[in-house]
Amino acid sequence: MKKTPSPAGLRIVHQARTERARTYHLACLEQRITVDVAAVSGGMTGEEGWRVVARGKETPTGDEVTVESIGATPTDALRALARSWREDERCYPSFDWETIESSLREVRGL
Repeated sequence: MKKTPSPAGLRIVHQARTERARTYHLACLEQRITVDVAAVSGGMTGEEGWRVVARGKETPTGDEVTVESIGATPTDALRALARSWREDERCYPSFDWETIESSLREVRGL
């Protein structure tokens, strides 16, 4: 399957998979972000779902920022995380989360 270039210049530069989790290192111009996608099972409540965690270092303060979200599906969790990332004043809003979602779907990350 031929990969189409991302219109936003986003690319997956590294990926790692385990039985229950996947990690993706993405680059867009000078910015980098790491996205972890993992299945979770809910201890006391018994609920199952997905946790998505994003870490970025290119922030307005220069500090690493971590944002996470949980959803019923990996896509639900990623979309909730994208909303949180956009609302977090520590994060650069320049990541195109729709393109990130599309890129992760292309490599079966969601």
